[in-house]
Amino acid sequence: MKALKREVKLPASCVYYQIRLGFVIEEDQSRWLTNKEISDGVIKAIKNKNRITTIGQLEPWEKRP
Repeated sequence: MKALKREVKLPASCVYYQIRLGFVIEEDQSRWLTNKEISDGVIKAIKNKNRITTIGQLEPWEKRP
């Protein structure tokens, strides 16, 4: 992801945020994030000025839906 940020040319007035979307494990099943979970997570990351944020979980990869 750092390589991607280096390759992207942004104007000085732009702020770059990296939001990684994962999944949620509930009991014995996993599911993708809902639209609300995604939007709430993005808004929270921007308000808190978290430049890199993961919403949900990315691991274990084999447990994704």
